[in-house]
Amino acid sequence: MFKRVIKKVFFFSFIVTMYSSYAQNSSRLKETQSPLYLNPSQPTEKRVADLMSRMTLEDKVYQMNQFVGLDHMKKGNPNDDKENNDAQGFYKTLSVNDVTAMCEEGKIGSFLHVLTAKEANYLQELALKSPLKIPVLIGIDAIHGNALVSGTTVYPSPIGLASTWNDDFLYSIGKQTAKEMRATGSHWTFTPNIDILRDPRWGRVGETLGEDPFMVGNMGAAMITWISARRFYGNSKSNCLCKTSYWWWRINQWTQCSSCRHLS
Repeated sequence: MFKRVIKKVFFFSFIVTMYSSYAQNSSRLKETQSPLYLNPSQPTEKRVADLMSRMTLEDKVYQMNQFVGLDHMKKGNPNDDKENNDAQGFYKTLSVNDVTAMCEEGKIGSFLHVLTAKEANYLQELALKSPLKIPVLIGIDAIHGNALVSGTTVYPSPIGLASTWNDDFLYSIGKQTAKEMRATGSHWTFTPNIDILRDPRWGRVGETLGEDPFMVGNMGAAMITWISARRFYGNSKSNCLCKTSYWWWRINQWTQCSSCRHLS
């Protein structure tokens, strides 16, 4: 009788131990499984919903945080790229190292003035180290060509382009600008300016396409069609022209960033 009791107790203890071990392993497996939003084969809507459910209010606020690129910051003091760099007056309390750390922590959503694929790749690698691995959005002022980058095609200012009255020409400019932007790692540009010119005293007249709503609408649409197209570089996605496309780009960009595909 005593032996039977001992056997039952031993058997019960064995079952409990095995169950506990299984539960722990299952928990660890769930922790190591990749989140749904990082799976490019899943529908965009599901990936967005999954990501948003994981983000805290702080995470969302940080996605609106924007800095200039690290190389641009270093120009503030070429001899000091580590500490106490005031970045030409941009961020007097932050050094290049501070901004680098913030990117790794997922506290930066976008960058400006990133002029090379090398730096763009580096910033994306930093972002992949963050808890949510959200890629950074890189924007640039490619108003009439990607003119901030040496060696790219530069076109006349928009008010000059408007004088051509040629929608097809604006379409081709958008196409070439988009290609040259993606070649350097940028996804987001701030053109065309489709404000209607009303007062010539306004300081940004040269960035508009003039005062005729019909012409401005047609020319603006022609540029947007190619700048925001998804028709080049194989699987590479296009530039985001406006903020409404922001999360569309972020979700689709994981297809590339999750495997650290570099631009060249």
